[in-house]
Amino acid sequence: FFFFFFFQAEDGIRDVERSRGLGDVYKRQVHGYANIVRGQFFAHIHTDYFFLVKSLIDPSKTVNVVNIHPSLTTFRGLNPSFRVYEVDRSSGELLDYEQYRLNIAKANAERRAQWKVSYTFKSYFEVSSMEVGEYEKIFRRMCEDKGYLKKVYWMHFSEKPGTDVPRDQKQVDYMLCKYSTGNFYAFEKCVDGNYPKRNEYIRMVLLGKHIFPDWTIISNNTDSHD
Repeated sequence: FFFFFFFQAEDGIRDVERSRGLGDVYKRQVHGYANIVRGQFFAHIHTDYFFLVKSLIDPSKTVNVVNIHPSLTTFRGLNPSFRVYEVDRSSGELLDYEQYRLNIAKANAERRAQWKVSYTFKSYFEVSSMEVGEYEKIFRRMCEDKGYLKKVYWMHFSEKPGTDVPRDQKQVDYMLCKYSTGNFYAFEKCVDGNYPKRNEYIRMVLLGKHIFPDWTIISNNTDSHD
């Protein structure tokens, strides 16, 4: 058997305090059962991206991936989107997905909606599968290839007109931080700038040694809170 996890709000899983400790509980479950968790599907952020989930025991190992899904709304000028996954019914393995978009400016001008397939995962990202190792390849290439990163930005912001890679390297690094970890504290350290220069940062991310504090589990308290 296998599991899929669906969450409306991605933020609460990152932040232990705001999620009343439930983020910790969830992370332990994903770590403990990573071999049967076939997919994690989050929303709330409105943008189109993913982040790598590192092992709580061995941060050099990526154990799973969270796919963040763009929304049907036009929030912040984004184009409405929805996604259709192809799944192996017997194993639960994610095989590919089609990302649909609605060009809202064109739809308003023509007074009718025409949905189109914006991209398919394997073709767009130039990978062979949706396995964890392929997501790591995507992230590595994002760090090393500006042309590829530009494609990711275009996807990330749902083909919003004018989207491009920022000139400010801090903004680029912030984006890389978002993709590199689902660990709230690691993310906070990353965006605060507590990491080496670009090439060393990339190397440390891929080794799992970047921005990880000296802890594995913040709290073992799973009691409910008012």
